[in-house]
Amino acid sequence: MNEDFSQDQPLTVGALMRGMCAPDYPSHIVRLLKQVQSWLPKTYRVDGIDMPYWEAMRDAPDIFFSELEWLEQRVALLPALTPPPPQPEAVVLTLGEVDLTGAMRLSVDYSLIFSNKLCRRVWIVTDMWIPCDVIEYSDHIRAMTAGGISLRFMLVTPWGWLEIPVSSLGSRQLPGSSAPDGGRGRGRRRDDD
Repeated sequence: MNEDFSQDQPLTVGALMRGMCAPDYPSHIVRLLKQVQSWLPKTYRVDGIDMPYWEAMRDAPDIFFSELEWLEQRVALLPALTPPPPQPEAVVLTLGEVDLTGAMRLSVDYSLIFSNKLCRRVWIVTDMWIPCDVIEYSDHIRAMTAGGISLRFMLVTPWGWLEIPVSSLGSRQLPGSSAPDGGRGRGRRRDDD
């Protein structure tokens, strides 16, 4: 879904749905999305206690990351204890915790700093969508796009997945916002609240 959304072409549910009908995802990303989707409705036994995946992901993430060794041969998988070697593609996997700010930071850091300019595409794979956490990074998204780095944001649910075109958010004003900062909150005075 690499459509270029502009102010003249609003971002609509229909546009998102059309993108879902003709995805351009590499096979390893589709495999990852299916694997993550299969984890979501399951329970996992950790230290003798049955836990839903989000608690297991928080308490024992190795259960999940050990199943993704196949992916590390193709992309830089983040988060990681040490930055992975430079790769042309990275996946930031953030599940179970409400930490899209951390996912955005990892995406920016790896693609613009740690990959030595080799990274050209970053996939954020997550089970949550909090627009303000992502929009806070609109300047970073713009810098990534200007540097030729594609940012793909995949929201996974037990029923499927959806790509949210966050790359377009760096250059758009939020719908319903008349603020000169595009609704990102910059330059706002506390007295205005």
